[in-house]
Amino acid sequence: MWLPTLAGAHYQLRQYGEAVEFGRRSWSLNRNWPHGLRYVVAGLAQLGKIEEAQAALTELKPHFRGFDLNNIDYQWLAGHLAF
Repeated sequence: MWLPTLAGAHYQLRQYGEAVEFGRRSWSLNRNWPHGLRYVVAGLAQLGKIEEAQAALTELKPHFRGFDLNNIDYQWLAGHLAF
């Protein structure tokens, strides 16, 4: 439960690599708790790794009904996804 919070803290500190790392750890431990994966998507986008961000976002999609992957501005998302 604390790994997504740690990922979020790193993201807010603009430590995007660490945000991705802790977000991935969180996701690997519990595939039913997608909150860490949000920081993987946002962190990868901030690092300019758009294809990887898109792949992670595809994993995130099933957890958010009505989410449309075809209309996403990834640069905007990187700046607005942190909760």
